[in-house]
Amino acid sequence: MNNKVLYIAIGVLLIFFLGFGVAKMTTTVKTKVSTVTSYVPSPYPVTKTVVKPVPYSVHDSVEVPKPYAVHDTVKAKVDTAAIMADYNKVKKYALDFSNDTLGIFKVNATVYRNELAKATSIIQPIIKTTVTTKTIYKVPLVQFYGLLGSSVDFKTNKLSIGFDLKQKYMVGVSGVRFNNQNSYTIDAGIKF
Repeated sequence: MNNKVLYIAIGVLLIFFLGFGVAKMTTTVKTKVSTVTSYVPSPYPVTKTVVKPVPYSVHDSVEVPKPYAVHDTVKAKVDTAAIMADYNKVKKYALDFSNDTLGIFKVNATVYRNELAKATSIIQPIIKTTVTTKTIYKVPLVQFYGLLGSSVDFKTNKLSIGFDLKQKYMVGVSGVRFNNQNSYTIDAGIKF
């Protein structure tokens, strides 16, 4: 009886090693390519500064003041010192024209003596990036498997051996021993 178990164990080990070798020799290579497109800010913002820009057009306002009635006229004192102080102030503006589709577009402007003294633009556009991932994996044509199971009280035992084709279809045989009675099955399956 012991020799029979030893021969079965050696036979199962030989089948597993033979199956391992056949699986390695019949391995095919498959490639999976996936592409992901995303929109991200450009890593290189563009900055341009213009010092003392010259206006391209200077003209008087086209609006003609309405004639005022006597009761609409307000007589107030003109504070010339305040007007001159405001005229000599340096005024800085931070204008943000950014949005989700264009990206970052900011303009920092400096006004001095009612003239544009300096303007700096910062542009960081949204760019389209496409990342292509190529995955190469090996699928063996034939791959053998073996399962051994037992109940906790060792009254029921099961042994399954078989193979799967291209990791999709499974074919095998099973032997089940229940209370010293043996039963055999032929197994077939498909992986989803």
